[in-house]
Amino acid sequence: MSDNSRTTNRPPPARPFRTLLAEHQGRDYGELDDGRGKVRIWHLGHRIAVFESSGSICEAHSDFIIAFHKKHIEGHPRPWFTFGNWMTLLAYTPEVRRNLTEWQRQMRYDETYVAHNSRLLAMSVSLANGVLENTIHVLTDEEALDDVLISVRKRMSV
Repeated sequence: MSDNSRTTNRPPPARPFRTLLAEHQGRDYGELDDGRGKVRIWHLGHRIAVFESSGSICEAHSDFIIAFHKKHIEGHPRPWFTFGNWMTLLAYTPEVRRNLTEWQRQMRYDETYVAHNSRLLAMSVSLANGVLENTIHVLTDEEALDDVLISVRKRMSV
């Protein structure tokens, strides 16, 4: 039997290495889980923050995100970047949208990226971008978000 008879038709892996949004290299890891929604957050070099939101989040979660950024990012020199993974976010309260939009309007992060595949979130981000002058960059999956994070880290040497 030749070696060719044992080959499979499996496609090659999409990526040779997955960084998982650099969580394994993150610092000052924080988490808020109220049983309905969860936010996990970390930073890289006091310039880049990454947060993942899942389930149904409320005002306490947005307050947690803002407080983390204030403590670990905003007390340090610019530029500032934030990455939000919303791929498993199911719902959020109007206060979350208002709080996060107002925070970004005031702090004006240099670059903001979010990954999601929800029509509800697309509408919300579109409204927020109207106020924020299109500063939120939307990506359609975690791998694309991860690719941009890698690019920003290289650019910033973080």
